[in-house]
Amino acid sequence: MPTPSRPDPEQPPAPGPLARIADLREGEGVPLLLSVLLFGCLLGAWYCLRPTREVFGIDSGQVYNELWTWTAVVTIALTPLFGWLVSRFERRVFLPIVYLGGAALLVLFAFMHGRLEGEARERVGYAFYVFVSVLSVFATAVFWGFMADGWRDEQARRLFGLVAVGGTVGALLGGVVAAALLDLFESIEGLGPRDLIWFGAAGYVFAACLVPPLSRRFEARGGGSDAVPIVEATEPTGWEAALDGFRLFVRSPYLILIGVFLVGQTMASTFLYVESRAFTAEAFPTRGVAEAVAQSNRIARGEFFAHVDIAYNTVALFIQLFLVGRLVRWIGIGVMLATLPLVNLAGFAMLLGTPALWLYGLFEVAQRGSRFAVMKPAREMLFTVLSRDEKYKAKQFLDTAVYRSSDAGWAWIEYGLSSAAAPVGLTHGLLLLACGAWTGVAWVLGRRNTALRDGPTFTTGARHEL
Repeated sequence: MPTPSRPDPEQPPAPGPLARIADLREGEGVPLLLSVLLFGCLLGAWYCLRPTREVFGIDSGQVYNELWTWTAVVTIALTPLFGWLVSRFERRVFLPIVYLGGAALLVLFAFMHGRLEGEARERVGYAFYVFVSVLSVFATAVFWGFMADGWRDEQARRLFGLVAVGGTVGALLGGVVAAALLDLFESIEGLGPRDLIWFGAAGYVFAACLVPPLSRRFEARGGGSDAVPIVEATEPTGWEAALDGFRLFVRSPYLILIGVFLVGQTMASTFLYVESRAFTAEAFPTRGVAEAVAQSNRIARGEFFAHVDIAYNTVALFIQLFLVGRLVRWIGIGVMLATLPLVNLAGFAMLLGTPALWLYGLFEVAQRGSRFAVMKPAREMLFTVLSRDEKYKAKQFLDTAVYRSSDAGWAWIEYGLSSAAAPVGLTHGLLLLACGAWTGVAWVLGRRNTALRDGPTFTTGARHEL
């Protein structure tokens, strides 16, 4: 199917003060606003659901090794099917189906969790944890595919930063809404973290409603048919694309090095996540206490997680708005990548002392804030020196198979250490050594990226081996 023609990239600047701040060109204002609102709705919905997911995860017995294994299995199994479906449906049809279907299943989970009791309710919470974790991955992935299809490369370079900021604002507002609602639920008998699901589902419904007008704007600007699929029909999809991504990954030492860095990231986040949830469960017990106390403690858990989300999204928004561009110029990609392992090095060192709930919360804010606001932009820049196939197919393999499987693997290692009653000091000591090695990987990766970018053979889209 032919790709719609694109207008001349040399568009005149759009009128108005916002255009000067955002470097907007004529005709880009409304599509950009809709893109920002769409991403804001998606992340707002997710951060409204996150406190509920965390509460359900603790109520399920904190079996994160099992929860993350199922999340990895479902994500990896669905990725080829998802790619095949994306390539065969119109974008204005496929995205609303994903978002409305997700909202419908969220409502079903809320309904079932409210009607069941005991072990059956815990199983529903278990399934909800896996489902919403997978949904967040695919909802975001299809959004960025939509953006890549609707905006030209030159426009993406100017505008995607603003779209990302809009998503962070939506995430921040989602956390604020969750915290405010949980505070309200404390005074209303029968309401609790489960009822946040209804608001998360509403966010996905709003997102679905924004897709058709944005799709029409993209098509009007491109002058083509509205039946253009998100992925070109000639592109391999399904298992073929997944295997292509695996082949590209194992043949490139540079991509393998990115994979090693990603494994270090999942190691640190997994151990902090599991430890902090266990500490939260002890601080706000729900077993062996009266039901009224248990419900109050569930709300308190949800409020704690919501406030952590608010704090780290505030940090991320500030860095995105004022520091990211300067950091690239001031310290370079290698140091930006090393920021996350250094934060984890300091955090696990602090936990060697006397752990406290506020310390776990502060560590999580610092870890996730540096991850999303500093490390992630630097990590995305690592792919700019690669070929188109490596940017999309190999990156997809990294972001799904490598990321999810290493998540699950570290969860099982943590489970093994805790089952063997390994001293916390020993575990944190090993983590400090691992974070030191991870910092070295970040430094080497930054130097390799600079060598590729500055090398005499570098051209955009060229293939590079190290």
